[in-house]
Amino acid sequence: MKIKIAKHIGFCFGVRRAVNMAEHALEKKGNFSCLGAIIHNPQEVRRLSLKGLKIIDNIKYLKKNDTLIIRSHGLLPRIIESVKSKGVNLIDATCPFVKKAQNICKRLKDEGFDVVVVGEREHPEVRSILGFVDGKAAVVESLFDVKRLKLRSGKIGILAQTTQSKENFHDLVTALLKKYNSGPSYNEIRIFNTICKDSATRQQAAKKISSVCDVILVIGGKNSANSRRLAKICKSALMRAYHVETEDDLKPGWFKNTDRVGIISGASTPDWIIKKIAKALKNRNGEE
Repeated sequence: MKIKIAKHIGFCFGVRRAVNMAEHALEKKGNFSCLGAIIHNPQEVRRLSLKGLKIIDNIKYLKKNDTLIIRSHGLLPRIIESVKSKGVNLIDATCPFVKKAQNICKRLKDEGFDVVVVGEREHPEVRSILGFVDGKAAVVESLFDVKRLKLRSGKIGILAQTTQSKENFHDLVTALLKKYNSGPSYNEIRIFNTICKDSATRQQAAKKISSVCDVILVIGGKNSANSRRLAKICKSALMRAYHVETEDDLKPGWFKNTDRVGIISGASTPDWIIKKIAKALKNRNGEE
């Protein structure tokens, strides 16, 4: 059984940056917290927690001179201001691509556009983007959302959650254009493809590797939107595609009559987990 590992694997730039910033901070004395998981990988978050990073769900736990590390998905501006007012230090680990989407959203709203974000309504990144316009933007996840959408100004601005699939963004933008571009009351529509290049590259890699393997393992947190999206892409191309977090998730029955196993990972998956899973597969080879 051969193991084929995708070229683009492990942390993306934004996640690696956030983890490096957290590790650097934890080398110093003090109390360090993050409001929610710094990245969407439970095992890596646990590793950082053992080094001293506290994961909190409310800023009431923060005290003066503590340090809050802003998660890679960003944070609502009003929460940031509240944290500053408590005398808490801030380390901004927001992914630069997320920050770009935040700024585009704010600029569009300031220029009088109805803003539409293509993404997952409850995802922390989308919530942080909406926070830059006080929640005054629409979120669409599906064609049903587009159908029931009601916009009132003569200008529409569209952007994407950075981990959206190109296909979904294209489909929903097409539906929005069909709905609003034909109306005489809409005189300007701006579209910003804010999908991270890394996400797009991994999605293409998922399709490619699925075409040459018997089994695909998508390694990533079950709470990771981009990992779930990769798993969906692989599953649509290959029935034997499995979303796993660690080597403990592997099941022997998956690999019967298998010549080639492909491995791809979400953007929040650390190298050390990928290596453990690859090692477990190699050990299985030795047992056969």
